[in-house]
Amino acid sequence: MIRTISEYRKAFLSGKRDSVTGLCGRVLRGKSPKDFETMADDVNRKIVMLVDSNGLAGLIGLSGWEVLMAIGWNEDYAREKLLAGYKVQTIVFPETGTKARLATWDGMLDVVVDAYPDLAVDVKRHRQQLKSTEFATLQTRSGYKWLDVEVKVTNKSQDDPRFMTYERYLMSGRDLVAFRQFLYFSVHLRETYKGDGYTYDDQGQRGVKEYAIANLPISKVGEHELFPFEAEIPPTKQAVADAAPIFTKKSPLTSVPQLPLPGWYDRSLCVNPWFQPNADVIQAEAYRMAGKYGVRKTGKDSPRVFRLHVDEQTDFLSPFTTVDVKTGCVTRVLPHVFRDTLDVPDWWKEGGKNPRNRVVWTDDPEAGSCFQSLSVMGGHLSVPNAWSGTIRSVEWDLRNAAAITGDGYTIDFHPLTARFDMHYWQLRANNPFGLPAGAHPHLFIDGADKPFPVVLPSSCWHPQHNPDGWYQPITRSQEFLDETWDYVNKLGFVVLWTKHCHRFTYGSTLDPLVMAAMYHRNFLRGTIETEPMFFPKGMSWRTEFYGVFGPEYEITTDPNAQATFSILQLFEGFPELGIPPFDLVVVSGQARTHCVLRSMQQAMEKCIASGRKDLLERMVYLWDTSCDIPGFEKNARTAEAEMRKLGVRFETTESFSLCG
Repeated sequence: MIRTISEYRKAFLSGKRDSVTGLCGRVLRGKSPKDFETMADDVNRKIVMLVDSNGLAGLIGLSGWEVLMAIGWNEDYAREKLLAGYKVQTIVFPETGTKARLATWDGMLDVVVDAYPDLAVDVKRHRQQLKSTEFATLQTRSGYKWLDVEVKVTNKSQDDPRFMTYERYLMSGRDLVAFRQFLYFSVHLRETYKGDGYTYDDQGQRGVKEYAIANLPISKVGEHELFPFEAEIPPTKQAVADAAPIFTKKSPLTSVPQLPLPGWYDRSLCVNPWFQPNADVIQAEAYRMAGKYGVRKTGKDSPRVFRLHVDEQTDFLSPFTTVDVKTGCVTRVLPHVFRDTLDVPDWWKEGGKNPRNRVVWTDDPEAGSCFQSLSVMGGHLSVPNAWSGTIRSVEWDLRNAAAITGDGYTIDFHPLTARFDMHYWQLRANNPFGLPAGAHPHLFIDGADKPFPVVLPSSCWHPQHNPDGWYQPITRSQEFLDETWDYVNKLGFVVLWTKHCHRFTYGSTLDPLVMAAMYHRNFLRGTIETEPMFFPKGMSWRTEFYGVFGPEYEITTDPNAQATFSILQLFEGFPELGIPPFDLVVVSGQARTHCVLRSMQQAMEKCIASGRKDLLERMVYLWDTSCDIPGFEKNARTAEAEMRKLGVRFETTESFSLCG
């Protein structure tokens, strides 16, 4: 028999079952130590649930995930919270003096009246109907799924008008549906609440007795103990794991033959601002090749391969580029410090009086005006040699097109003024560069190995406070100023990029040759699954998005700082679009030291956190399709070694093929 808190803690963590007497407790969730200072991390929550001694005894021996299900968490809700970084802890304290009521409908509504006295009339009016009306009926009347709203908000962000707070309820019609929504969102009576005093899981299995009490600070509970436990998300798709052996084999993965490059293809079209893919020409060639080589539609692909292209867009491929509109001559201005390391294509250096293409180095006298101007036609954050990597990516896609089932393209889509914009930052007084205080890092070089300024926690760069909100695109509020420093301290550094990838500019579009290859594969395979997916990233001015699957700095109050999709969605499919799960994800893109690397890290972290480490070997990174931003190579090699160790596959376009 377990009688003391310390005895229960030992039994809970060891899994050794025994009966319990005289104790009660609850599971708390949170992201920071402050979240565990009260019985709920939501400061607005007035009522919380407890389990009694029998309930605590029933939790012993369960896995962390099973504990959450036993106390009534919805599976989707639990998955979202854990993937969002929430931690869980158990608090245990003596039953005496808790003033808890069994959470039947009557007991629960009595506690609601105690917490919200001005709702007594509503409780009296709706009590009997709540007991007799199914949850699904009331949810259907509202016209949307309430859980979809719940998983999108946090304790600090309840801006969705459908999230029924106490204040919104008072402004509503206060009918039965609105009252049940208030109980759902603000009192936390979820889908599984039946009002008989027990918890239930998603399958309708009865769990433990639950009781309702007023929320209060942990410090006022009296004798207690708070201890964390791990809750790993279980796999949701076993079918993917069953097919694992195919990915342990060396290439090729299928018997589908490689295809030749199509007739319209020309390498010189890469990084050419004048090239606009002709869909009719590409479609005709794709149909011709499909007939000649027997290319089938995507419906029966095995394995099912998804191609993820990360930021294969003009700003990362192009050098500083200007175009003479009279002659059509393209002039590419390249940094002279990379003269010996750039693999400049021959067609960029045509001779003669009127060349179509020419290269100018930044130490040449004629480079001045070209280099200083921020031309709309061309890039301003060129990754050295990225054009060669993209050509390898495009040609690999064209040759393997008959075995690629679906593809997606991420596009940096930056706001015009962001935290990593030069105008957001200024120099401190007495800086080591001898520049005036308040100077912005416009085209500033922070050493030969760092072509862009880097803000460190001890940096001489700092965010400018602009309380009057004049013309400078800088934040006004102290809150955002503090958030910026937290951003720098948490990440360790913030890179201040030159202007690039701004919304609706040429730089935030896919490279024209990448688009042409996308058209070709779409016409070649010919089903709805071949329609490419597009994922914009960097939608928030408040945080950078290097990776595809999440921000560098999490801001839960900013809806634009949330990930657009998860790596798990690719392996579980898109049922709302009628697209089944994919077996393999092949990644390419720019840059190797930042966006692609961080995307791979995020994918790895998500798979591990969800209990799907088996998925790591189903991700292939085509290493030679990406190039480094100078100054960050060491970090990239370290992260690469860690991912290789955990099973992520690093291949090249020469070593890996989908086709026989």
